[in-house]
Formats: sequence, C-alpha cells, structure tokens
Amino acid sequence: YRGGANPGFHEAVGDTIALSVMTPAHLHKIGLLESDRKREEKENQKKQINALLKMALEKVAFLPFGLMIDKWRWRVFSGDITPDKYNSEWWKLRMEYQGIRPPVERTDDDFDPGAKYHISSGTPYIRYFFSFVTQFKFHEALCKEAGHEGPLHTCDIYRSKEAGAKLKNMLSMGESKPWPEAMKAITGQDKLDPSAILKYFEPLMEWFRVQNQDEKLGWD
Repeated sequence: YRGGANPGFHEAVGDTIALSVMTPAHLHKIGLLESDRKREEKENQKKQINALLKMALEKVAFLPFGLMIDKWRWRVFSGDITPDKYNSEWWKLRMEYQGIRPPVERTDDDFDPGAKYHISSGTPYIRYFFSFVTQFKFHEALCKEAGHEGPLHTCDIYRSKEAGAKLKNMLSMGESKPWPEAMKAITGQDKLDPSAILKYFEPLMEWFRVQNQDEKLGWD
C-alpha cells in the first residue's frame, strides 16, 4: 500500500499538487504575491499567456522526448535496432518526434543515447511520459471536486476537503489494485486521456492560432 499504482503515479501526484500551488491565485492566498486588482486586470492577458507559455515549455515540449526515449529502448530490446545502428536510429527518432538534428556530424561510432542517464542505467522512461499526461487529468478531476469555476489553469485546490478526500482515496489504494482502477477512482475513467492538457492550455492555443497565421508549422 506504500507504492504507486504504477511507476508513473507518484510523479503525477507530485506534479498535480504543483499545478495548484504555482498559480497566482494560490500565491495570493498565502501572501507571497501582493494584490493590485486594477493593474492585474490590465496585465492579466499578457501574464496569463506568459505563464502558460512557460508551463508549456516545461510540460508539453517534454512529451515527444519522454516518449521517444523508450521507443528507442524497446526497439533495441526487440532487436529491431542493432548495435551498428544505435546512434543513427536515435537521431532519426529525435528528428521524427522533436525536429532536432545534432549540432555536428554524428556517426554510429558515437553513442549519444548513453548521455541520458536512464539509457545507461536501464531505467524505464515511459513513467515520465505517463505522469506528464496523467497529472493534468488528475488536476481536472480534483478541480471539479473542489467546485472550481473558470479556466483550468487558474484552479487551486488549496484547503478543499473534497479534493483532498478524493486524492486520499486513490492514494490509499497503493499498489493493491491495477493502475486503471486507481485512475478511475480519481478521474472516473480507466484509460490514459490527454484531453485535460488541451483544456489547460486552451488560452495559449488560441493565442498561437493568431501568432502562427501564414506560418509553416512542423518539419520535414
């Protein structure tokens, strides 16, 4: 009962709490930010976009990297990627998922994947991808339980006994149940669902639609 339902749950739970405590509303509540309503209303849009962009660079930009690490590992374990192609296949995945090329020429005599600790130590990485998706769904569910009204990114579950009880109920299950059951206990569904990410960053997406008009997006 002391472990998480799967290796990604403890990561997700910690980051779920952080999604609340990092909001300006929470910082106002605990006295770390002064309140100036007139100035806030004037600057709110700019502050909101800046905060969401900072969060997206931390959370969203990580997702393709978090996935491709174990995509590479699984193909190595299955024998699909052989030792003579370790490095070239690594960079193919980096380009496919992240649009990144090496800054200098690399060959299969190099072993760039080994620079990532989790590759060298044989530590599964999909737990982090799982947690980065799940934390937003947890946050959405707890905000609903707390009776939050308004954009998801403004929610703070601080001092909500209802949200706390729901989180406690899930945590108390530990490893005693399969992770889909623990997921259902807090979100009401037993599958990984990224929809809460889109909901959280919706204002930023609207801003990007304007900023990126007539721009070519992505890479070849």
